[in-house]
Amino acid sequence: MSSSRPAAPGRRAVLGQLGGLAAALALAACGYQPLYGTTSSDGGTGTGTDVVAEMASISVDVIAERRGQILRRLLTERLTPRGRPADPRWRLETQLAETTERIGITETDVATRANLALTATYRLIDLADGSIAFQATTATVTSFNILRDEYATEVSRQSARDAALEQVAEDISRRLAIHFRSRPSP
Repeated sequence: MSSSRPAAPGRRAVLGQLGGLAAALALAACGYQPLYGTTSSDGGTGTGTDVVAEMASISVDVIAERRGQILRRLLTERLTPRGRPADPRWRLETQLAETTERIGITETDVATRANLALTATYRLIDLADGSIAFQATTATVTSFNILRDEYATEVSRQSARDAALEQVAEDISRRLAIHFRSRPSP
């Protein structure tokens, strides 16, 4: 005889579900709130600062050099994914610096690896009164191989630079979201 009753969930499945429920309750109890949302002045969710709307009202200034153009595009994609704001409330100014340090020196004084460091200094300016609402510096280091073929080395360097620019853009957008999240309601 066969039974049409579904099998009861195993002990591991039940324990996994209980663990997930416990984790959700622990996050709720500690005051966890999503970063991209609306906050009220009392710290709860509801009316107040809309992080996504604030970030979407940022105009990203031109950043010097090709790597600056790439960073500007990455920031614009993260901050204003629906396009540049028609009437921005904020302006983001950014300066970008890059250094390369050769590491992995062989016995014959030939470098086989290098660190590429990118440092971005930025400030968020309130266009209503010209005041600096937020400023910070972020830095990242990536590595690349130095090969015998110069073209291959340049491709390796560009790949490291692209990864560093992605990291810097992500850090800037996250820090701006945290800034807007912690601001009191207007």
